[in-house]
Amino acid sequence: MDQIRAYFDNFLRLTDEEWADFAACLKKESHEKKTFLLRQGEVCDYIAFIGTGIYRFFYVREGEEKITAFFSRATL
Repeated sequence: MDQIRAYFDNFLRLTDEEWADFAACLKKESHEKKTFLLRQGEVCDYIAFIGTGIYRFFYVREGEEKITAFFSRATL
């Protein structure tokens, strides 16, 4: 959580009380390699922050993966 707070502090400094309210809405998860966070047709109703690793966005067209983006941990 410290990494996320440090990242947000670059844009908007929150008081400890404001941060506690925001942090209460966060949920830490770990995922194994090759895990899908979202599959085609699903609706995304969350924001993901990456602590370690790399994630890729892609879609499949005519049986071939088309990668649209790579994401990794935000640089602080």
